[in-house]
Formats: sequence, C-alpha cells, structure tokens
Amino acid sequence: MRKLIDNWAGKGSEEAIITEQDAQVWRAAADTWRLFYWDWARKQNYPQEVTPGGDSSWQDFGIPYLFSLQVVPVWDPKTQQRVNDYENPLWNFNNPEKGLDGKSLRFGTMPEDKNA
Repeated sequence: MRKLIDNWAGKGSEEAIITEQDAQVWRAAADTWRLFYWDWARKQNYPQEVTPGGDSSWQDFGIPYLFSLQVVPVWDPKTQQRVNDYENPLWNFNNPEKGLDGKSLRFGTMPEDKNA
C-alpha cells in the first residue's frame, strides 16, 4: 500500500495526483488499519449478483462482503475513476507448499522433504 501511496504522491515516475499532506493521511491509515470484527455466525444478506457464481447458499456464512469479491477495484483518488483491479487476498488462499503432484497441501501439512 505504501508503494501505491508514494506513486500517488509523485515519488515514483508518476505525476503527483495527491498532495503530500493527503499522502501522509493515507500512510497513517495504511499503518493503522485493521480488519473489523464481524459476527461470523450471523447470516449475511447480499444481492444475488454479488455472490460467487450467483450461488445464494454462500450467504449462509457470516462473511463480510469484502470477502466475496474475487477482485478488488482500485479507484484514482483525484479523478474518482476505476483504474485497476487486483486479486483480493481475502477471497482465496492457496498454500504455497506443494505436494509431489504439484497441488497445494492441506493446511498444517508439510512436504516430505521438510518433515524432520
């Protein structure tokens, strides 16, 4: 996030689109932002079009809307235009540890060559 903010402030090769004062506010927010508490047991009520694959059974889980997005849109703070989409790290996780078949291992499982 800091790299993105620095680019907005013109510290990279880009022209500044926010003031340094605004950049400081963004950096402070990036340094202190934490995921909010949510009631995981409470069913969520999202519109059908935002549920993965249109599957309404997904709403049976107490997951915040942000977790339902496969990609997260990024907006230019100056023009208020959508400039890019990024893969949402909160949407999916693949274990970087792979088995001999090349597939991600189950959580808590280590490859044979790392078991001691």
